[in-house]
Amino acid sequence: MQERIKGILFLFLFVSGFSAICGDEAKPADKSSVIILKNNDMLHGGLLSVSPVDGKVLWQHPDSKTPFSFLLKNLRQIDSSGIDPKISKDSPPFALVLTNGDVLSGSIISMDTAYVMLKTWFAGDLKIDRRMLKEIINTGSSQPVFKGPNSLNEWHVQKMDPENAMESDMPGKVEFKDGCLAMSGYEAYADKKDIKIPEMVKMEYTTTLNNDGSGVIFFTDAPITNKDGNSLDSEIYRMKAYGVSISRHSISAGRCRNGEWQSGGDSAEARIRNLLASSPKIKVDIYASRKAGTINVFLNNSPALKYIDQDSDFPKGGGLCFVMVDNSENAPIQISNIKIGAWDGKLPSTGSSDEQLDKDTILFSNKDKTTGRLRSINNGSIQFDTEFAQLAVPLERISSILTSGEKRRQARREINDVKAYFDGDDCITVNISDISGGKIKGRSENFGEVTLDMDAFSKISFNIYDED
Repeated sequence: MQERIKGILFLFLFVSGFSAICGDEAKPADKSSVIILKNNDMLHGGLLSVSPVDGKVLWQHPDSKTPFSFLLKNLRQIDSSGIDPKISKDSPPFALVLTNGDVLSGSIISMDTAYVMLKTWFAGDLKIDRRMLKEIINTGSSQPVFKGPNSLNEWHVQKMDPENAMESDMPGKVEFKDGCLAMSGYEAYADKKDIKIPEMVKMEYTTTLNNDGSGVIFFTDAPITNKDGNSLDSEIYRMKAYGVSISRHSISAGRCRNGEWQSGGDSAEARIRNLLASSPKIKVDIYASRKAGTINVFLNNSPALKYIDQDSDFPKGGGLCFVMVDNSENAPIQISNIKIGAWDGKLPSTGSSDEQLDKDTILFSNKDKTTGRLRSINNGSIQFDTEFAQLAVPLERISSILTSGEKRRQARREINDVKAYFDGDDCITVNISDISGGKIKGRSENFGEVTLDMDAFSKISFNIYDED
């Protein structure tokens, strides 16, 4: 069976490649999903159905008149990251972290001794078993300074001098395509118009990688102009700014000072190198303080690099610019899901929420902390019992709530569980009963029966416990 699948995949890859090269009438390929099998075979197309009852997956390839049928037990993942997923129109104010690792964003309607009611954009109102709750995180306490990209009009991009363009084999170019800034060629940049980033800033974005590297410079004190025909390197080095550079092989952070780039932090960890080498696209989170001269970088939600500026002459600007000095590859660097906002000075937890706490713990937005018993949430107010008093706390004032480990329970693992990933950090585990017509139907001990839109997810993993 595996040899037959490999033969089919080879045939279609060959036919598709031949028609793309030879056909004058050939059309550009539409965006599509990719099915990935356990043996790492891949095939573009679209999912028609998944039936746990008969253990079959139906997949439609664009060059086939009839769908392919695969065994569900051989399926690893459906990757739809090449298709822009449906996203929430507004930033959900809270995220619930469940004991099985699910992260669900929405608005908290209420909480009693048994359930949490969460209003979501992807599944309506979810009634979540309170015993399955590990943490409540306030994600909407501050509105982003910028969220995009939305068009090329938001950015200053280089205008290549015609004479230099003729001399260059691959002149730099920035385009807005499919919700991404696409940077290609030699010396490309996108300088954000009309922005002043906070002195303590969190920047997040998703980027593809290449061998030459690209990056972001921030706290810039002047725009890039190229008016004197300077190289992009020269334009960057004349600034006072911090920056992060990332490629398929390495990540570094540093600052522009005295006409040169001074790197003060490079990650040589094998874990990071392997992540970069194996990731066609990666999520970057940067937590930076201009006053303290610090930069912390996370890749795919995992700490990757820390930089501390030893000079007290910190940058004083508020600008932001994405740059790519060179790209020897045909595929452009694609930058998407940019979100810039104020940072409260706290780095993401890398394990504290797994502690078996004896009591519920509230962390306030002003960094205060109290322990006790979380009684309820109603009308935007938390009822919380401490050792000394009963508190009524506005929900918007908290940074996070960690629940007592003593009361936690975890949903049972079941054979038809899938884990579906949203475009950001959120994910949801569902025991599927059927996938068809663009809908996922199933249930969970966390929240009961649910119906989800397929296009809300960037990828869906199957047979998720096989490697445990």
